[in-house]
Amino acid sequence: MTTTLMLLGHSHMHCIIRALRVQDLSKNLKWSCLNPKQLERSVRGESDALTLPEIQKLVEREIVDEVRKIGELERELEPEQVPEFVKQKDIDVVLCLRGEHYAQHGLTQTNPPYDFVLPGYETLPFEAGAQIVPYKAVYEHYERILRSTLDQISQYHTLFQHNLYHLEIPPPYEDNDYMSKHLHTYLARAHPSGFQIASPTLRFKLWRICSDIYRHKCESLGIKYVPVPSETMVDGRYLAPTYFDDGFHGNRSYGKQVVQNFILKVKSQPARASTSWETKVPHGTSKSSAAAARKLQGGSLSDQR
Repeated sequence: MTTTLMLLGHSHMHCIIRALRVQDLSKNLKWSCLNPKQLERSVRGESDALTLPEIQKLVEREIVDEVRKIGELERELEPEQVPEFVKQKDIDVVLCLRGEHYAQHGLTQTNPPYDFVLPGYETLPFEAGAQIVPYKAVYEHYERILRSTLDQISQYHTLFQHNLYHLEIPPPYEDNDYMSKHLHTYLARAHPSGFQIASPTLRFKLWRICSDIYRHKCESLGIKYVPVPSETMVDGRYLAPTYFDDGFHGNRSYGKQVVQNFILKVKSQPARASTSWETKVPHGTSKSSAAAARKLQGGSLSDQR
């Protein structure tokens, strides 16, 4: 049985693409990948006069067209037809959006250092000399930082509605020496007066907060949130050295583990019961979208050219 994947994501999707290009892994897979950020840059480059809603509409059009291609539909596919199309064609839409924020904001020590108590991990040590701040304040700070990405998740939920997943971003590296070596140029440019890399424990706490924010958002929309494969982690907190890449991302072997985990574990789970389009309009679905779905009930979209 062939698994069809529509991947939408940023830099953390690169390791998955590298893995999918290996023949033994992609044998029973059909996949395509788009980077929404690059699409937006491309659209912006075509005209300086476009408004943000116009840009978003054009980016959506590009995504819909890619879904049409991977679903092997020759005629045009309208956005309101996408939910029923991905459902009928069993196209899994897999997101892995952004994810750099915890590292950018927690990679180096602040002056003065700060730390906090992470619920469930109360015994973890603090940064030396750190000012202890409330967990809630840190959580809400990252909610604000991630707001645009959370809104993007909502937009994808509105567009696809079915077969939607979000991958957890890779956990932090524990090895500060490795990170200093591989990120030295970036860090020296960002901190010309000098820097000290924060403790792995703080990075883990911030990663956990960002992951929880994404997970809560996905759960609120009924999107399946896919955790990092446990076999790629050390102590359930850090990325195992086998999967290190550039100091921040996972390598191709990590991407392979993510894909295998998705196919063998996530996809093998029983599907959630869904309400028929003919009996009820799903939450967040426009009437025109529901009407389009009902119109297509007589057969697959590819049969109605």
